[in-house]
Amino acid sequence: MRLDAIKTICRTVDGQSGRYVVGFFATRCIVWDRELDVQVAEFDGAGWRRLWALHVDALGETLTYCYTTGVGDVHVFKRQMGRCPPYAVVAGGHGREINSVVDVGGTLITAGADARLFAARWRETASRSGSGSGNEGFSTLDARCISTQPFGTSTRVLRALVTSPTTRLVVSGGARSVMTAWRVTLEHHATQGTRIEYLSAFANPAVRARDGLKSSASLDTVDMRVTALALAMQSDGPIAIIGLSTGEVEVRRVPLAHTHRKLHDWELVGDITTAYPVLSLAYVGSTVWAGTTNGDLVAWDLRTGLTETYAAVHMCGVNAMVAMPEIGAIITGGDDQALGVFDIHTRSQRCIVPNAHASAIRDVASIGGRVCSVGLDQYLRIWDIPETLDETPACRRSTMLQVQEPAACFVSSDTTTTAAITVVGRGIERVPL
Repeated sequence: MRLDAIKTICRTVDGQSGRYVVGFFATRCIVWDRELDVQVAEFDGAGWRRLWALHVDALGETLTYCYTTGVGDVHVFKRQMGRCPPYAVVAGGHGREINSVVDVGGTLITAGADARLFAARWRETASRSGSGSGNEGFSTLDARCISTQPFGTSTRVLRALVTSPTTRLVVSGGARSVMTAWRVTLEHHATQGTRIEYLSAFANPAVRARDGLKSSASLDTVDMRVTALALAMQSDGPIAIIGLSTGEVEVRRVPLAHTHRKLHDWELVGDITTAYPVLSLAYVGSTVWAGTTNGDLVAWDLRTGLTETYAAVHMCGVNAMVAMPEIGAIITGGDDQALGVFDIHTRSQRCIVPNAHASAIRDVASIGGRVCSVGLDQYLRIWDIPETLDETPACRRSTMLQVQEPAACFVSSDTTTTAAITVVGRGIERVPL
């Protein structure tokens, strides 16, 4: 995060030093708690470096500030600060730009545009005051870099797959179609956390040619990037279903053996080309479902190789989807702010919530018989999905997020924390269920 015009206030509360850093981002004023390393307030600063005075009360709960508009008017405001905000920016981590997250046994693996993967754990800290919000006292303070992507490429998406009761396969994909695979082993005791082991990396032949590796492929597809990813387990091992910005969908086998090579060959099982770039993927039975930038839904049967396109499922891009095979449905979230329910048995759109969010839906995830969605309107909503698919989904809960520009969400539960939804974007936030 970039702080301009920084002012520091030091205060002693109950024998502990409290230090707040105040700065501007454009016209927004940011207040940062240096002790907890979290943002505690954000408000309209009404102009560049126009803040006159700021005061934090003895308990660190109320912020009073005044500013001038530059024409002689002085405005005084009082705001409540988050005593222990539900999100934090990890020092030395991605900064505020996180594109994707998975939770494996209580360990968060995050990916961003900085070409690095981080592993972090929610750590419970002593809260200053009980607000009863359920979020207080948690901050992602324990984080470490576990990888730098080959060729310094940014990561767009992460996915995790259960390969055994104690192991998970985590795969990342991003720019120049670079993919990496990791094995995460869950330890017997929650306090021991997880063990993360690098397996292999893959890149399309064009990238290999550009970086001086042996390949006869053309360089025309060097800018090909991974825009969607799904994982599935088959009888002969795991497969990665890869959606590309060029409209191609590839299915490749992910080798589980460790390799010391910079790049590894992931066997190509099959591929198709859609009319538009792919934004989201789901896998049900033997069928790959792909959502495209023009709102179409493409079904590809891996057994027969046949494809079928269902046009205008959304008015524009199908940004996210999640399969609910127990009720025979795929839930989609679009750039048109709508939440859709598609019946995979009748191959038809059963219902749609036209204004599920006030802005584009960025991600959806399933929670038992419910679905959660996050949008650019900074809201997380939980929906009840009727089993018969005859009724419109009902919004069960709506929560305003502090993370700006939400990019992805992940539903997780482990032995160290209660069930929660982790949301990432310009920061990271934990929303208890």
